[in-house]
Amino acid sequence: MENNYPSTITTQQLMIVPSTKDISSIMRFLIGLIDPLYDVYVMSPLQKKDELAKLQKSAHLPEVKKQIEKLNKLKADNRGFDEDMVIQFFTYLKYHNVPDKKRLSGHQSWPHILSTLCWFTELLKYSSIKSQLESKYIQMALENNSFDDNWNHPNPGEAIFFEFLRSSFQAWMSDGDAGFNHVVMKWRKDVAQKNDEVVQIVRRLTEEKIIVDEEIQSHKEQEQNLCELETQKIELLKQIQTLKSSHEDYENQITLMEHEKSMRDQEAKCTSSELLRLTRERDSQKKQIQEQNIRPEDVMRMNQELTQLENEKISLLSTLDRLHKELYEQEMDLNNELASLNKNAKEYNRLASMRQLYDDEAMAVDSFQHELRVIPGNVNAGTFTKSSINLRLSINDVTSATQKLTNQFNANEKIIYDLDTELDKGTEALEMINEEILELDKRHKKLESAYINNKDMNKKDLQQLECEIEKVESDIEDIKTLIESTRNSLSDAERDYESAGAMVEALVRKHELEKREMNNLLYKILELLTSHKNKMLRIMNGVEARCREMHMYIKNMN
Repeated sequence: MENNYPSTITTQQLMIVPSTKDISSIMRFLIGLIDPLYDVYVMSPLQKKDELAKLQKSAHLPEVKKQIEKLNKLKADNRGFDEDMVIQFFTYLKYHNVPDKKRLSGHQSWPHILSTLCWFTELLKYSSIKSQLESKYIQMALENNSFDDNWNHPNPGEAIFFEFLRSSFQAWMSDGDAGFNHVVMKWRKDVAQKNDEVVQIVRRLTEEKIIVDEEIQSHKEQEQNLCELETQKIELLKQIQTLKSSHEDYENQITLMEHEKSMRDQEAKCTSSELLRLTRERDSQKKQIQEQNIRPEDVMRMNQELTQLENEKISLLSTLDRLHKELYEQEMDLNNELASLNKNAKEYNRLASMRQLYDDEAMAVDSFQHELRVIPGNVNAGTFTKSSINLRLSINDVTSATQKLTNQFNANEKIIYDLDTELDKGTEALEMINEEILELDKRHKKLESAYINNKDMNKKDLQQLECEIEKVESDIEDIKTLIESTRNSLSDAERDYESAGAMVEALVRKHELEKREMNNLLYKILELLTSHKNKMLRIMNGVEARCREMHMYIKNMN
């Protein structure tokens, strides 16, 4: 608005995204403040030709033609908004973050375009303040004296020297030495005064420069802190990404663990159901064992069986002893017969060898393993009347008798083993019957004690149940009383709720009013802060421009 923008625009309109036409209009207006020929650059060829016809009498026509010929190579936008031109323009102005075509044409990049426009307007304000200061200093120089007229000369030293020569020569020609001395004294006084002013200005500018340098240093430190913060931000983003990946892995692990947990829960349920079934089966078996009836006839029958088994055991033991004795006697008889047989065989062999009743080959064989063959020619007649026939004495008869006795002995041992086995079985059965009798006695005692305990407990439970019934009846009476009081309290609470609702509505309306007032107050504070910021920026830009002008002035004076 300060530079006579043709359209009306407010702060609220800038807070929302404007149209492409509005962006183009704002951009063309701001660029036109620096380069008035920008409207010529973005014209179509026919419009450029008409504009050139209007500028035929302009002193800058060759420069305009040169610029138009150079910019005709660019692809102009018929809407009057050339993105390439704008990008080149901001590049020429050395903007730190030159926008690209996407940012210039996209509505979603309006905040970036708005920051660029803010920087551009600040640059225009700086240029305007600089021009005002230049005009001010030039006017002050013209009002003071002719000595200051030459400060903007390309070579101010030579201009001041020749001006001194001109004025001093003119005074000498008019008044002689007195006029010359007067001019010299005046010039010396002016130079001394100007030097004092320059020294004061230099001191003041030095102080301002120190302040500005401190502010610049603080801004640089803030920029360094900003770089550190950016680095920390990048590291934090990396850490956040790492944490996100770790969180995803953790979620996957949790999912797997939950799946495994569900499987384990199912297995636990199956195991619990199986355990419950086995527990019920065990309890039922225990109950069945405990509840089975044992009659006196069963006890008598088991006692008779026990007595019968004991008698059988005694008879088996006596039979076993008798068989052991018989076996021992048979073994003794067998040993005696074997000894007698061996003795007779040896005597027979001796006599036979003396009589040579069998050949030498038969003698080489064991006497119990061969047949005795009588040689008829070697037997004297009348001595062995019965040896005229073949006498065959073999150990087979003895072996068969021995085998028969051995078989009988083995049979007796088998009978004894069977009797021992039956005796062991009878002993085990007797022990089992004794254990059952003991178990039955224990169960009988346990049932008797349980019956007594249950009888006492039933009496106590009956008394406790009567007490609980009385307590429940009293509780019912209390509940009835409480219900009546609750109904009364409920009606009171409904009335309180209605009054509280009215109070809440009043508070809500009051809160809305306070909220509107706070929003208005914040908006005013924001406007004040914005105006104060702009004022401070203008002051800083003015100080910076004055510093630059004074540096130029001091440089020209030197």
